Amino acid sequence: MANIPLGGQIQVGSKTASVDAKYGPWASRAEAMEALGEEGMDAIVDGLTVGIIENGKTVEYWWQGGTELEHLVKKNDSLNRHETTQLVSEEVTRQVQAHDEAVNDIHYADSVDENEYPDVVIL
Repeated sequence: MANIPLGGQIQVGSKTASVDAKYGPWASRAEAMEALGEEGMDAIVDGLTVGIIENGKTVEYWWQGGTELEHLVKKNDSLNRHETTQLVSEEVTRQVQAHDEAVNDIHYADSVDENEYPDVVIL
């Protein structure tokens, strides 16, 4: 496919049109994968966005974390997974900090009942 330099103002003729031919829109994820795969390995890269027609509307998908069909995910779904991962990470951080604070609050005694605390070693 020849490269065409773009300059000035660009107007796209419809809501489903894109300046990048790789965008599509495509009838399915498999069709996008097949068509772009025929163009060579450089056609599909991590982060490439394509339009997939679902129920008469163009829905954006992108390759996230790889270039195989299973990596082609709906943008909103993958963003929601990112937000969920971030929330889980924040919760884990909060719990680790609470644990560290609890450990710091432990008062050491001269003697410990070995049956009650078998993992504690007194130096």
